[in-house]
Amino acid sequence: GHGGEIAYQDYLHLLERALSAESVRPQSGIHPKTMIWGPLEARVQGADVVILGGLNEGVWPEPPQSDPWLNRAMRRTVGLLLPERQIGLAAHDFQQAICAKHVLLSRSAQSDGAETVPSRWLSRLTNLLAGLEETGGAAALTNMKRAGGAYLAYARSADQPLQRSGPVGRPAPRPPVAARPREFAVTEIKRLIQDPYAIYARRVLKLRPLDPLVPEMDARRKGIVFHEILERFYDPATVFDDPDSARKRLTEISDCVLSSDIPEHATRVLWHSQLQSNAAWLFDEEVKRRQDAVPMAREVKGVYTVPGSSFVLRGKADRIDRLPDGRLVIYDYKTGAPPSHKDILLFDRQLVLEAVMAEAGAFRDIAPTSVARVVHLGVGRRPKKQDTVLAGENEIVTIPGKLADLLNAFLLPEMGYLSRRAMEAVRYSGDYDHLARFGEWDPSQSGEPEDVG
Repeated sequence: GHGGEIAYQDYLHLLERALSAESVRPQSGIHPKTMIWGPLEARVQGADVVILGGLNEGVWPEPPQSDPWLNRAMRRTVGLLLPERQIGLAAHDFQQAICAKHVLLSRSAQSDGAETVPSRWLSRLTNLLAGLEETGGAAALTNMKRAGGAYLAYARSADQPLQRSGPVGRPAPRPPVAARPREFAVTEIKRLIQDPYAIYARRVLKLRPLDPLVPEMDARRKGIVFHEILERFYDPATVFDDPDSARKRLTEISDCVLSSDIPEHATRVLWHSQLQSNAAWLFDEEVKRRQDAVPMAREVKGVYTVPGSSFVLRGKADRIDRLPDGRLVIYDYKTGAPPSHKDILLFDRQLVLEAVMAEAGAFRDIAPTSVARVVHLGVGRRPKKQDTVLAGENEIVTIPGKLADLLNAFLLPEMGYLSRRAMEAVRYSGDYDHLARFGEWDPSQSGEPEDVG
């Protein structure tokens, strides 16, 4: 009643703190003759067998809590108990419990991967007994450790596997040719080049990564949201003649999309701020583009049969513009850094393949037309444009043949879907690395082709 009205999140933290101040020992799922007690319950109850666990310094006894307001002298002056009194009560509980008929003293040698220090009472007991050789203390200590060793042996045997298996080799499964995919999206070609095993797991085994219980605002989600915002912002019917009105329009579009698609307030603010910081760049680049070309299509789908093969390629171009000479320019929006020129030549062939599809008339309502260049627009924290002219090594006429050779190779019975064939970075974690048991092998090992049903 004295706190006034507070926000839901603040109330949640307050409730969690209040509940965490109390402890409730679990009683379900344990043997009916087994009881889990704290020191307070153990003071007034007894048992035939008592296990004193957690005998590590810092656990039992717990270190005294520091008082940020009163030091020891001030607490003594006002008549408050000193923090060390709790250690005295813990020592009393230990002494009372150790007097049971059958007692096991237990502690963990490690906690969170670090070595632990035995409780002061356990150290005092072992040191005392070890020095009482004439009265049988040393022999009693030896017998205690021997008896405890039997329980440790039980614990170790429970952790021993029934059989041991060595590490697996680098997988390269070879499914039946009839089960291999004949249709690919343009975005999958990069994965087929770099990690064929991921294509095998996704397209042959039909395995899909599970969605998280709580939707994550990851790079994939960011890409979907930013694509929708840019698609609306770059509407061909919009006139880009005033940067202030363009910024206002971008704000309205981003507010609408983010408020409907992103529940987390912090993420909405962060992404909205990123778009606003790039507003001037987005406006200036669009003005330059419209001076050179006319927007023609957005989010247009295409289907392409690869010559010299039985494969079908599907793709969707983010944007296609037409130059004054009739040729096309194909764009792709990236929320991260655009691929480098080297990556486009070796791995990231998405836009180059879309250019092949455009020249073949594969896109809906677009006649076969020559493509002048492809452009990646990076709208991340540091906006950047990667403009690739289709000439030389990127000559369009050579791409279909190379693509057919790549795809036809995976129809050969002896060709396996090698895991992590040509990854950009060794540390990159793929969706199917755990299935391939990456870590038991490394990329320096050759694959082990295996026929699978």
